[in-house]
Amino acid sequence: MGCSASLLGGALLPAAVDAQVEGEPAGFIPGEATAQASTLTLGLSPGGGKPLEIVLGKSTARYQNRTATAEGTALSLGLLQIFFGPSSACGDRPPIIPADQLPPLTTNDSRRNQPMATALEVRSPGYNGTPTTPGQLGGVIGTQIANASATPQASTAGTTTVSQDYGILAIDNGSTQVTTQLSGGVRTATAVMTASRIRILGDMVVINSPRWEASTTSGGTETATGTFTFASATILGIDRTVANFPGDFNDFASGVASFLSALGVSLQYPQLVTEPGRVTMTPIVVGLNNPPIGLDFIQPLLKAIAPLREESNRKMISEDCNNQAILQVADLALGILSGSGAVSLSAGGVTAFTAATEFPEPPALEIPDLDAPVIDVPAPVVTAPPAVVNDLTLSRSTGSTSSSFASDDLGSSVVESAPPIDTGIVETAPVAAPVAEAAGPGFELPSAELVSRRIEPGSKGGTAALVGAGGLVGLLLLAGADRFVMKRTKREMPD
Repeated sequence: MGCSASLLGGALLPAAVDAQVEGEPAGFIPGEATAQASTLTLGLSPGGGKPLEIVLGKSTARYQNRTATAEGTALSLGLLQIFFGPSSACGDRPPIIPADQLPPLTTNDSRRNQPMATALEVRSPGYNGTPTTPGQLGGVIGTQIANASATPQASTAGTTTVSQDYGILAIDNGSTQVTTQLSGGVRTATAVMTASRIRILGDMVVINSPRWEASTTSGGTETATGTFTFASATILGIDRTVANFPGDFNDFASGVASFLSALGVSLQYPQLVTEPGRVTMTPIVVGLNNPPIGLDFIQPLLKAIAPLREESNRKMISEDCNNQAILQVADLALGILSGSGAVSLSAGGVTAFTAATEFPEPPALEIPDLDAPVIDVPAPVVTAPPAVVNDLTLSRSTGSTSSSFASDDLGSSVVESAPPIDTGIVETAPVAAPVAEAAGPGFELPSAELVSRRIEPGSKGGTAALVGAGGLVGLLLLAGADRFVMKRTKREMPD
């Protein structure tokens, strides 16, 4: 609960602090909550780097402080959207997947107050089409929906997906549902994923009506639970009891990993992972991890045919520059198969999290009074003092020295100096310049009256200035001569 700012009448004023919600204890921190569930995830991890994931049926609900948000997506391409989306356009060729055919993301926010009543149907990306035939989307993948409300503060999201069969893993009628809520001083997050059936390695393992669920609460009630349940299951066509199935599954997984050790095959059963405020029920995973056959066979084979591959790649790119993006993904998969990385196919998986995290609001802006008093500063008055000059004779008074310049004609001059007067910082009263008499006819200028407060020069100032100026001129001449010599002289640089 914080305060914001609003603009009123041209002044920025702090808005009222949010009132305590009814049913919440005094000083209660709204905190945060997140719930997430996935149906099917394909992950590519090159050399232990961040995995490139394609997700079918992903739902996310969350809130932070007093804002709730939700997201639902039946298909998320992840980084593949960069390889195949609008940014993949090259030359005059359109992208592999146009922007209008990318899978949509359905979102909602409690501040918008735009509830969804019907789930959005999502189709798989299609093809570009031709200049005369528009591109078409593929078949239906599933549906997605997302809602968020401020009163009551809650967010929900859900997806459904049609049956997906990838040989090593298949899932029928997957569904996700996630919820977060803040009510009565209790933070709640719940994530659920269900399906009608999961099949592994053909029909070697069959799990009917699997259900993943994770739930956590904090505040007035503290709970954290995570479960994986199912109606029935078989291994190699033999029924297994619910109680014995986890152990039987792990035994079967060990046998498969041993039998297919050259391929690096692994099977993982769902596990419960708990952290402070967080509960995760991991998915069923079928994966290939750093396959030894890749190091022993595939990697040497790829090196042997590298020149042929490069020539083939150049030919494909020259025919269609869009093939470059496809080849990049193919190289990524080949890199994993050659023994460096992992590929996994996961079914299910849920996470729920709540915490009393305090998110401080920015302080209200304090605007100072803009009505500053106007200070009336009188403009300086400059008075031109009178000065008197007869003929071509100028008499000057500086407060420290007095000099007379007399000229009998325009070709010669005589300088007479009065005895110097050494002074420090002085304040001089208006001094009228003395009238200098000169022989012959002349003209008169008004006398000048000078008022100053400054450091007055002494008797040796003129001499020092002349010496300094002479030294500076000498340095400039030396620098110019040196530069001229350097330009005229050929220099040999040692090896």
